[in-house]
Amino acid sequence: ANWARALSLLDDMKLSGLKPGVGNLGSILTSCAVAALWPRALWILQEMAALHIPPDAVTYLSAVSVSERAAKWQAALLLLAQSKALHNFKECRPEKIYASTLRACANSRQWRRAFLL
Repeated sequence: ANWARALSLLDDMKLSGLKPGVGNLGSILTSCAVAALWPRALWILQEMAALHIPPDAVTYLSAVSVSERAAKWQAALLLLAQSKALHNFKECRPEKIYASTLRACANSRQWRRAFLL
């Protein structure tokens, strides 16, 4: 599977002493998201924090999308709040992140939370 290959490449990069960039980690997160592996996708965000690599809007959108599909509304709300801190949040089509967060809340029957957005 693509996600397994992507995670293997991340391990290889680390073993070689190479520091992955936001693009590398974002692609790995997206691979995990496409495979509906939300715990691994969110782990990539933790890995980014540990490596002091700030996620970009695309990375947040992928993470929110996988949270939506997994009905993890709490994670989606947290990721939305974190993504708002991006210096260029308004330039990154935030309506997609909001829409995915709304669907995560709606799919989990968290109507009040959805209305508060």
